[in-house]
Amino acid sequence: MDYILFDDFKEMELYDDFKRKNPLLGMIKIQVSTASSSLPLEGVKIEIYKDIGEFDVLFFSGITNSSGIIDSIALPAPKKVPMGSIEIPEYSIYTMNVQKEGFESLRNHSFAVFGDVEVLQNIVMNATVNIEKN
Repeated sequence: MDYILFDDFKEMELYDDFKRKNPLLGMIKIQVSTASSSLPLEGVKIEIYKDIGEFDVLFFSGITNSSGIIDSIALPAPKKVPMGSIEIPEYSIYTMNVQKEGFESLRNHSFAVFGDVEVLQNIVMNATVNIEKN
């Protein structure tokens, strides 16, 4: 997939409107595992992007650690709704691609980001190779 980097997007006219609609930051923590969520998966490539206008803007690219985690990914998000409000919270939709050799890739997985809130994304990947038992 061809992305435009977020830093390059900041130089474009579309950025001002995007920033006005998403003035806060939301946090995301990604935890990737296999074997019915029982084994953390190290070395998984994560790309987070957003379709803005005619561009796929890449906000984050990284690799999971030995615990299968990437923590504290900050993404632009809308204003948060005051506590006790009956309004539905505003959110921004992002998309992620998740890949590791030997496992089924997860493509175009959409998730919501809320202003001043940390969201946990649990991802379970299935192996594409069969391991024979001796």
